[in-house]
Amino acid sequence: MKQWMIIGIIALVLIGAYVWNRNKNVQPIGEQVPPVEEIITQEDGTVVKRVGDMTEELSQTEMQAKKQETDDKTKDVEAVILNPELGLKGSGSSKSVFTDGTYYQKITVNNLSALEKGYYYQAWLQKSDGSTISIGRVEMTTANSGQLYYQAKEDRIGAKVIISKQMEGQKEMGEIILK
Repeated sequence: MKQWMIIGIIALVLIGAYVWNRNKNVQPIGEQVPPVEEIITQEDGTVVKRVGDMTEELSQTEMQAKKQETDDKTKDVEAVILNPELGLKGSGSSKSVFTDGTYYQKITVNNLSALEKGYYYQAWLQKSDGSTISIGRVEMTTANSGQLYYQAKEDRIGAKVIISKQMEGQKEMGEIILK
């Protein structure tokens, strides 16, 4: 009987030590990741800085500074050629680099078909898992040529650029024009 009491006390001490130690070393379930900061061109042509759910419109001066910064960061980067989908026309190039904690993307498109009213060209990044991220509307500088400047505080190197033809209000990717 005495022997069982000693074994019981030892078992209680071990269980108590285990529970106390387990609660002491509780680790947070997930790492707190700050929201990603992005510079994007919206549907109406305005350029905004988006951090999480917050959106702030950039002034003309800020927009030009961001474009110049992207040009400077991507000037020595080899361009990736964007080719038209079968039966379509157009061409383009993309330069991207991740440096100093910022991802810079410059996309140039040429010889695209003129758009009907209510349509625009949208740029997307396709990740290696196949998911896509809309990175903004291509700013058309002429009827069939344009550019897009994009910045994010998240490394997106390796993502493939896709240019699609979008109808106003359309959320999902439209007809793919360039890849």
